[in-house]
Amino acid sequence: MLLTNRRTAIGAHLAVWLFMSVFFLVVLSWNFPALEAITLSFGNFGLLATVFYGHVWLVDRYYEKAQYGHFFIRGFLLFTLVCTVRYFMHAVILTKYLVSEGVLVVSPEGRLGLFVLATSFIFAVVGVIYRLLLNRYRREMDNLALLAEKQAAELQLLKAQINPHFLFNALNNLYSLVVVGSPQAAPLLVKLSGLLRYVIYESQKDKAALSREVEEMRNFIELFSMQHAVKPDIQFSINGRVESYHIEPMMLIPLLENCFKHADFNKNPKAYCRINLEILPGPRLEMTTENTFNPNDQQKDKVGGVGLENMRRRLQLLYPDDYTLEYSTRDQVFHVRLVTPVLMGAAHK
Repeated sequence: MLLTNRRTAIGAHLAVWLFMSVFFLVVLSWNFPALEAITLSFGNFGLLATVFYGHVWLVDRYYEKAQYGHFFIRGFLLFTLVCTVRYFMHAVILTKYLVSEGVLVVSPEGRLGLFVLATSFIFAVVGVIYRLLLNRYRREMDNLALLAEKQAAELQLLKAQINPHFLFNALNNLYSLVVVGSPQAAPLLVKLSGLLRYVIYESQKDKAALSREVEEMRNFIELFSMQHAVKPDIQFSINGRVESYHIEPMMLIPLLENCFKHADFNKNPKAYCRINLEILPGPRLEMTTENTFNPNDQQKDKVGGVGLENMRRRLQLLYPDDYTLEYSTRDQVFHVRLVTPVLMGAAHK
């Protein structure tokens, strides 16, 4: 692949030029004295390196800035200068040693000029192509890095949008209990404190223990239940061991919050919520929720309807096309099903 590390690139370039120079030095030493062989090999590739890196610089200085006139004029001048110096260097040495022996292998007026022009042109074109490809590769890497940073920032924003919903509800209820001096205020405060600690600290990590998320789901259920004079009909079941798995923090609690938010506990004595977690092969986690709701009560949808859309966006960023999030309504019951990958082992900080 194209080299982007500066030290590695410099070392690789020096190695290539040195290898070519030494190789031709060995070949030329069979027919020329040492000084002339060194001059032809190192001098020749020094000039070719000049035309190569000169055009690399011209690409950055002019071509990438769409200053094509300056690029071609300066490139032509550099190319002409290098070709002239190379031509006379070869002509002096080749004429001195080959013609003096009656052997006219390369003519300064003929094939030598074509050889100099062709090789110089090849190295100039290679320099241009090399730099254009390297610049394109670097731009793509920069774009990927920016995209990754944008997605990370978007994930944090989505978490920030989801988290306050249930916290505001719990705080409002806590305020009401404190005002009337209810003995439920203290245990509610303890539960809320633990949940806040999880939201603030654990949600900043890449992964959290699934067992910890389940624990906070139980706390959330208790917090919600304490807000009602009559304990609501909520059933939470788990199929499989959750201790060995890790998930994205705050992935399940928003679905639980969405279930409670839309349930009609205040108006329907038969209202209920059913939440089930199950570990599937893969391993994958399936979470299903169902809750009764009042189809005539649209106010809750207007207040917090962004929940499931945020969830879908988070899942798409985390597990592109490797998740399931579907929901439906039937007989005034709202159903949600989430299937997402889970990891085994320690959570990442």
